[in-house]
Amino acid sequence: MKEWTKTKLAKEINSDISSLITYEQNKRRPKLNTFKELANSLDVDHAWLASFHELPEGSFGQKIRKYRLINGSRCLY
Repeated sequence: MKEWTKTKLAKEINSDISSLITYEQNKRRPKLNTFKELANSLDVDHAWLASFHELPEGSFGQKIRKYRLINGSRCLY
């Protein structure tokens, strides 16, 4: 596992440190390309980073949506 400083990670994802801070503070969402770069740089699954595992499963429709997002679509929006 790499040890990332905010400066190093921002450079790795072709962003600036202020943008990275807004993502960490949940004030902004990264664009899809930046999101993919973050997941790849941090060596984590896209679904995990997007917290798809936390989506509700209370209804049949919610289960379908969750499964589709985790296993089919990489689009966040």
